[in-house]
Amino acid sequence: MSGTMSAAVRFEDHFGPMEPRGAGAPEHTARLRDLTQQMRHYVVSAISATDVAVKVELWASYRSARAEALALVESAARAPGARLLHSI
Repeated sequence: MSGTMSAAVRFEDHFGPMEPRGAGAPEHTARLRDLTQQMRHYVVSAISATDVAVKVELWASYRSARAEALALVESAARAPGARLLHSI
C-alpha cells in the first residue's frame, strides 16, 4: 500500500471516516468509501492467503481498486472549485 493511502487508512481507523471536502458528487464519496473497504479486504486476504495463485489474484484486485480510487480523486481535484483533504 502506498504511504499516502496507508496513512489515510490509519487516520480513518483512528479518527473515523474521512469525507473529502468538495470532492465531487456524493456518489464519488460513496464509491471511494467502497473502494477503500475493498482494498482493505484484498490486502488482509492476500496477506493471510497461502496459495500463491490466490495471492496474485488478490494483489491484482487491490491494484485495480487502487487505480480506480486514484482516478476518482484526480478527477475530483480537477473539478472547478474542488477542495480536497488538507493536512492537519
